[in-house]
Amino acid sequence: IVGAGPAGLAASLSANMAKVKYTCLEQTSLGGTVYNFPRQKVVMSHPANLPGIGPMKFASNKVSKEELLQYWEKVRKKANLSIVENVKFESLEKVGDIFKVKTSLGQMSAKKVLLCMGVRGSPRRLGLKNEDSTKVAYNLLDPEQYQGKHVTVVGGGNAGVEAAQRLAESKYKNKVILLVRGQGFDRCNEENKNIIEAMEKKGLIQIWFESSVKQIESTKLVISRKTGDTEIPNDFLFVFAGAEMPFKFLMSIGIQIDKAFGDKKVRANA
Repeated sequence: IVGAGPAGLAASLSANMAKVKYTCLEQTSLGGTVYNFPRQKVVMSHPANLPGIGPMKFASNKVSKEELLQYWEKVRKKANLSIVENVKFESLEKVGDIFKVKTSLGQMSAKKVLLCMGVRGSPRRLGLKNEDSTKVAYNLLDPEQYQGKHVTVVGGGNAGVEAAQRLAESKYKNKVILLVRGQGFDRCNEENKNIIEAMEKKGLIQIWFESSVKQIESTKLVISRKTGDTEIPNDFLFVFAGAEMPFKFLMSIGIQIDKAFGDKKVRANA
């Protein structure tokens, strides 16, 4: 089983129930994508069931990243799950009826391989010069690290809007600008939209629609806006432009992918 996020955890529990010998590989830590979410991010708002465990019971419907990871760790110990962390899945090859799985720890053999990888580990980049500088990040783990800074956040989806909310909290005294490519918030939920708009009314953040980063410099950014290019001071740039689906990698290990464009499908053969 590749990945120890929600899908990998459920698969591991199901394998336990079926008394099937398995190993779950995770390139980071238990939780996968959830582990890399910002502190105190709400990650669940509806009840869910785990195979062999039953309903995940919490005091309220809204569950934070920390609460969920703590719960999963208890489940891991209770079920004695075979999860190996900090191991990267690199490739696989089928030899007869057996898969030879190449990992950062060496080769493993398996009759079946479940890919529960997700896409969080491959953020979509802007494709700009200097994007590899240390001031550019693609996730926000701890907003307390950023105080009294000029911060720009790219992205009008939930991830970008939530990061902007945390960075713009008054106690951090940051000057935060949120860049949204479209004319409005069409990729985030209503709650996040209301929160960020209320923060703008309080003067805690600026929201610039129909805007994007044109140039990255050590102490500033050049922003492309409807009214023309604008230079702004900048210490940190957070990019939440979605993720690159691992199509190329999956095709390299022999998986066929159907890409849908409207009603038409084009088969991509490995």
